[in-house]
Amino acid sequence: MNILLNNFQKQTLWILLVAILLSMVSFQVTKLRQEEKWKIDFDHHVEKASLALRGRLEVNRQILHLLRSLFYASKHVDRDEFKIFASQIIKSNGGIRALEWVPRVKAEHYFKYKQQAIRDGFPQFETREKTADGNFVTAASRPEYFPVFYIEPMRGNEKAFGFDMASDPTRFESMVTARDKAEAVATKKVHLVQDEEEHAGVLIFLPVYEGNNLPKDPGGRRVRLKGFVLGVYRVGDLVENVLAPIIRPDMELAIFQGDEDNPEDFLFKTLSPERKLESREVLNFFGQDWQLVWQGDASGPNQYFPHLIAGMVLVFGFLFAIAFELNFSRLQVKTLVENTVDGIITMDQNSIIRSFNPAAEKMFGYKEEEVVGRKVGLLMPVEFVNRYGDGLERYLKTGDKRIIGTLVEIIGRKKNGQEFPIEIGVAEFKRMGNRIFTGTIRDITDRKKLENELEALSQTDGLTGIDNRRSFDINIEKEWNRASRNQEPLSLILMDIDYFKKYNDTYGHVEGDECLKKVAAGLGSSLNRASDFLGRYGGEEFVAILPGIASEKALEIAENIRKTLINLKIEHASSDIGDHLTISLGVATIINTKDRKIEVLVKAADKALYEAKQKGRNQSVAVLI
Repeated sequence: MNILLNNFQKQTLWILLVAILLSMVSFQVTKLRQEEKWKIDFDHHVEKASLALRGRLEVNRQILHLLRSLFYASKHVDRDEFKIFASQIIKSNGGIRALEWVPRVKAEHYFKYKQQAIRDGFPQFETREKTADGNFVTAASRPEYFPVFYIEPMRGNEKAFGFDMASDPTRFESMVTARDKAEAVATKKVHLVQDEEEHAGVLIFLPVYEGNNLPKDPGGRRVRLKGFVLGVYRVGDLVENVLAPIIRPDMELAIFQGDEDNPEDFLFKTLSPERKLESREVLNFFGQDWQLVWQGDASGPNQYFPHLIAGMVLVFGFLFAIAFELNFSRLQVKTLVENTVDGIITMDQNSIIRSFNPAAEKMFGYKEEEVVGRKVGLLMPVEFVNRYGDGLERYLKTGDKRIIGTLVEIIGRKKNGQEFPIEIGVAEFKRMGNRIFTGTIRDITDRKKLENELEALSQTDGLTGIDNRRSFDINIEKEWNRASRNQEPLSLILMDIDYFKKYNDTYGHVEGDECLKKVAAGLGSSLNRASDFLGRYGGEEFVAILPGIASEKALEIAENIRKTLINLKIEHASSDIGDHLTISLGVATIINTKDRKIEVLVKAADKALYEAKQKGRNQSVAVLI
């Protein structure tokens, strides 16, 4: 009896040991699979957030180049023009603390800038710097200054107005690098002078040079440096503006530059030792290497599911639980894909569409069943299909990731044939040995519309509403090429209001601005053809381009313009000619533009204008070249 009891106890012990072993194995296997799923989900969100952050950096690069185009478009950008242009940009792009214009001011020209600031309504303007104890004082004497001269918005940034960027070594180092490389360069971590509290800030400098051509070497860039357009950012505001709508609540991002053990080297938040999931990457932020550390919790739905499995010793229960887990994962992914605002398309290595989420259906106008099984070229204009196919074939053969892991702008085509701009990011994964590609697509029609509006704004004179110098440069080159192709004459009229400085001295700058608006409107009424161009050349100078007009006719048009201005009867008591405003005009016509440069025509018109002034003003002089 005792022997039987002992055998029974041994068998029971073995059953218990096997049950415990199975319980431990099932618990560990389930826990590892669950953590793997959480890691995959975490990496997916990191990739999506990282793409969004890199995309915003490119938008900020474009913003600075748009702002710089304003200074290339005109000889003189006044404070109101800068405010109008910059405020439109800030309104459409969150996370920007301020946009600034920082001119290069040589010591001998400082008084001129100070007088300009006083005329603009800032009688207390002075170039300042900050002492070691945080107080603002008048900048020390130096050969040249780089003061913040224009700033938008002014409210909340008043302390930065007049601050000399060259007085701070960190800022000056980035300015020198940007100047010599002729590209946008960011500072290391700085404290913004306009902030009372300690916030990690960065400045991005983009150099502006005299003339329209980029100097080829650093020596030429130092000589021709005009100043910098500047983006001011709190790192926290910039990052949170991008990530707030998309990052998961259980995820954190820390950014540092330098030593991660030094809290002073962190630009955004700090590392958390409690977070179990982590992904690191290096982001090139306008010449500065930012270390990005994404952290997340190794937890999620059904945290105690492995404990439940551990209690189920039967193999059938273990397999059933695994099946439930896999089905639950697929349901989560399906729910995420079906509810995201971005279009998501999956396709195989033969470009055959495998899935098409509701956002893609709404974007392209197709139902999923209409596109699944068909080639992705269905969603592109014909000219993009071959380009896409070549890129995919090159990647499959060589591994060249030109189309993988980057955001690309192309044109999409809706079911009704309408074409529209899209932004697409492509990622690859393998499923059961097959290579699958996922495209995340966003309709960027509104963004492109804004960019076009900003481009149009950069070609418009902020005061008169007519085209500006940048628009003139674009149009004269276009008409020059057309005249060369068609072998037609091309005429140019340069106009200068007579004694306008005396007008400003007599009536003030406000009335002077109103006068320029009236003159622009009068000049516009004298040009009747849609192909004629009228623009503000700078200050009180205007310019007209007359395609296909010969010299005699161009002189006749110039005389009509002059008489139109006289008929406006704008009072000018201090004129040396008469009681009303008059204008002098120089007309130049070129017959053969082949192998000749545009400057020949512009210089000829300028010379004719000078001759008109020498002859007593209020007249037109024409030359044929």
